[in-house]
Amino acid sequence: MVVAHQPGVGGVLALSSPQPSPPASNAAGPSKSIGKLTASDAMAAFGTSVAIFNQLADFTGVAGPFLKMGLGVVQEIITIVEEVKSNKEECVDFIKRALEIYDYLAQAARAAGYPILPGSSAALSIEPVLRNLIDFKDEIERFSKLEKWRRVGKRAAIKSALEKRTAELDRNLLLLTAASGLTNGIRADYQMSQAPNTPSSTNASGPTVTLVDEPEEILLQHLQIQDTQSDKSSEMLSDSVQQNLKQVSTSVKEVIRRNSLLNTDGQPSTFDSQDARLQKPFTSEEQRKLEKLRQDMERLFLPGDSEDLEGIFHIQSGTSTADDDDPAESALELLAELCDESNETLDKSTLLSLRKLSNDLDTLGLLDEGLMVLQLLATLCRRKIDNGHALDRTNLAAALRHLGAALSSAGRIDEAVAVSQEAFRIVELMAKREPAKYNAHLARSLRQTAILQNEVGDYDAAMQCSSQALKIMRSLHEANPAAFEEDLAGTLHNYSYQLDEVGRHQDALKVIEECLGMYRSLHEKQPAAFEDDLAGTLHNYSSQLSEVGRHEEALQAIEECLGMYRSLHEKRPVAFEADLAMALHSYSNRLGQVGRLEEALKAVEECLTKYRSLHESRPAAFEAALAFTLNNYSNHLSKAERYEEALRIMEECLAMHRSLHKERPEAFEADLARTLHNYSIALSQAGSHEEALEASEECVVMRRSLYQKRPAAFELELADSLHNYSNQLSEAGRHEEALKAIEESLAMYRSQHERRPAVSEVGQAGVLISYSNRLGTVRRDEESLKAIQESLAMYRSLYEKRPAVFEDDLAKASHNCTIALRKTGRHEEALTAIQESLEIYRSLHEKRQAAFEDDLTRTLEVYSEWLSEAGRYEEAVKAMEECLAMRRSQYQSQPAVFEADLAEALNNYSKRLSEAGRREKALKRNEECLAMRRSLYKKEPTAFEADLARTLEKNSMWLSTAGRSEEALKAIEECLAMYRSLHQSRPAGEFEAQLAWTVSFYSIQLSKARRYDEALEAMEESVVMYRTLHQSRPAEFESHLASTLRNYAKQLKKVGRREEALEVIKEYRAIR
Repeated sequence: MVVAHQPGVGGVLALSSPQPSPPASNAAGPSKSIGKLTASDAMAAFGTSVAIFNQLADFTGVAGPFLKMGLGVVQEIITIVEEVKSNKEECVDFIKRALEIYDYLAQAARAAGYPILPGSSAALSIEPVLRNLIDFKDEIERFSKLEKWRRVGKRAAIKSALEKRTAELDRNLLLLTAASGLTNGIRADYQMSQAPNTPSSTNASGPTVTLVDEPEEILLQHLQIQDTQSDKSSEMLSDSVQQNLKQVSTSVKEVIRRNSLLNTDGQPSTFDSQDARLQKPFTSEEQRKLEKLRQDMERLFLPGDSEDLEGIFHIQSGTSTADDDDPAESALELLAELCDESNETLDKSTLLSLRKLSNDLDTLGLLDEGLMVLQLLATLCRRKIDNGHALDRTNLAAALRHLGAALSSAGRIDEAVAVSQEAFRIVELMAKREPAKYNAHLARSLRQTAILQNEVGDYDAAMQCSSQALKIMRSLHEANPAAFEEDLAGTLHNYSYQLDEVGRHQDALKVIEECLGMYRSLHEKQPAAFEDDLAGTLHNYSSQLSEVGRHEEALQAIEECLGMYRSLHEKRPVAFEADLAMALHSYSNRLGQVGRLEEALKAVEECLTKYRSLHESRPAAFEAALAFTLNNYSNHLSKAERYEEALRIMEECLAMHRSLHKERPEAFEADLARTLHNYSIALSQAGSHEEALEASEECVVMRRSLYQKRPAAFELELADSLHNYSNQLSEAGRHEEALKAIEESLAMYRSQHERRPAVSEVGQAGVLISYSNRLGTVRRDEESLKAIQESLAMYRSLYEKRPAVFEDDLAKASHNCTIALRKTGRHEEALTAIQESLEIYRSLHEKRQAAFEDDLTRTLEVYSEWLSEAGRYEEAVKAMEECLAMRRSQYQSQPAVFEADLAEALNNYSKRLSEAGRREKALKRNEECLAMRRSLYKKEPTAFEADLARTLEKNSMWLSTAGRSEEALKAIEECLAMYRSLHQSRPAGEFEAQLAWTVSFYSIQLSKARRYDEALEAMEESVVMYRTLHQSRPAEFESHLASTLRNYAKQLKKVGRREEALEVIKEYRAIR
């Protein structure tokens, strides 16, 4: 099955059958080591266990990947127990017993001098222990989420379960200690699959393959490993086999029991158990595939020399004679046979039965049990290779690949890496010896290695392996197209994904188009066999189309993909639940890209429900997918103006991605950076500006690091983060830094636009809006106008192509353009532009009120101001009344989000009322605004100091007009103190004009209070400031300077300095 890439989840499943398809991971890249426990990590009662844990933490590299996995689960359990503080005594015994087992195994591995390999007899004995730990962790985690009063009633059940689990661990430990040959068994398992005296070309960055025309001979005598296990060691293996199979049998029976209680629509049924087992039998096509798998695996496990291998790696399909075969019944029959204590022979039927059993378990959704069976299969394959047959070695490699896929799907990446590397070492040597026979195996091993390399973030190595695999497969396909068409299609699929990861999007699209053509051809010949492969390829094809800006085509592709997955899910819900969830995730994104936001939100909610269910049953396997879906869901909630919900969801997502990044930094650095980016935006939308800036800064640091490693892949992402960082800096009043950040972002977008205009045009248009705003803030008005006009032209072009998608953006650009026009004195054009913007927003608001109410209110505010400037005061008041009514409604529903917006609306409304001569009402609205801004300033002084100063300024003016001179003077003194602070702390010139006006008005209020000397001193300060401003910008400040000079002359006369007053009047008249 081929499953498409889901950006951010870190995965692509693209191995063609008969190989299973693991999610993308990475065999090369060291994973993060287990941290040691401290006193704060564990309660005092865990003292002995903490000591054992910390000792074992030093041996994870020596003992094998099983140890890191187990210690990680133990660490989680201890953390949860600390939080719930319940059943402490029983937990201590359970943890101690588990760690004693791990200690015993680690000591055996150390004595053997080799790590315990997955798919070995020793690993087989570990599996029930790990399953016991994981199951208990899930139980205690569910317990911890209960309300405290509910926990009380559950304590007895937890205690009983713990006692049973501890007794099971006692039995596991007894089995281990009873076997005296564990050390020799570990050594033998390791040596069986190694090629003596032959160095492997695999290194920390991934395998490097060299194909030779005359390969070296394999000395079969070197491959003939003597079985060094004692009789007791063999007994241990037999006991482990029986224990694992019986656990699997219990799980299968539980599935049958559950199914017997449900009818076909998932509701309780009165059918008996036997009827329920037959409710959803396999289709004839599924029967044919199962029979084909039986035949293939039977041939695969036939002993013999290398001459038997031609054609085994790619069996051609044929007619089937399979009888109807329910997977549950089939599994039980196989288990009965395998669990028969008299069945101690190791022959091809046993291996075939195990492979068939693992397939049945996957069909039933028992993926953990299927993994156990694959562990058995690999273990038994190891025991067959001591006869020196090359076929048995390739059989082991194939079994290890299957096991690696299952381990990766279960989130056990370190173990998956280990078996992938082992499988590669086996086939690499054989391919050097006989390329014609073994290159197909080598290519498949390379593909799995590339998938694992991608999982832990070693993208360059993954690219190298994918490229090597493709080169081999093209050669094989050229020689035998029919035999290798499916393999080549799967290899192309993976290669396309790797190209996308390193930013080569056009190349990735070209490759996935070739792959899609092959899968359409295969699907046409065998619809049932290749429906899921075609669906997965369509999914990736949609992603690549989206990457290059072909959004309508991308939507069509994902709709075709989704239709196929819904059909497959209907037939086999368990097998295709994850695929359907992934398709829904991408479908929501494609809908959003074409402006169908309500449908997009609905799709992502359906997706999230599925991923929550999958995560609950298999947390390790689906944590990344759930986190990514939460991220997407939060974004869609934001677009629907549901900011508080969006923030809550993003906080849940961030916690998950921090956890994933802690475990595997390289693999999840990009995902964590993306989450921080969106978290910053969510915080800002919810009114938490300081936290938003902190999150944005953290994101920029991470994306700079990613950009340095892979510029092509992360240039646009860094540009986006710089854009958001600029916005947050601007919110904090750090305008010069904000301008610098947006300039860097714009430079990156311009660079991308030259190479990929369709992909970067939308982003560049948005950055130009912010760039215009930053320039306007620092009074570079002509440059600001030029930038917004460039943006507006781009949005007009985009709107013509896709009106539904870009109507909103066009309105925003038009809105911003009107502000820039006004600043450059082009008032009539400004009024025309804002009317166009208002018309668009009214249309959008009618269609989606919640989504566009905020935009409409902002536009009404600006429209009101422009009407006022045109002398149309009553129309201006009416526009602000409409705006204010909306803002009050928004504030009532989300106070934290809309407090600042309501305060601004009150501020502007009071201005319009004053201009219309309704001064008493204007003062009341100003006082309401002042109260809100004092509250905002108290919470975030830096962000709201300037707003509070402006409100105090107006408050003083209207108090003075109302004859309340003392209050007016007090207000202007407070205002003046703030403007002096802002003038000193902010960039030069930013608050100079406001300070000059405020000092002038302060002088007037001092004069009214008969404090003439102070009034004159203040007016002199104001004159000096206005002369400086007039010198740099005469047109803008001529009237201000003239007015100040006139007032200055009056103040001079009041203190008897008439001659100086006359000189000032001359200067005034020269200006006028």
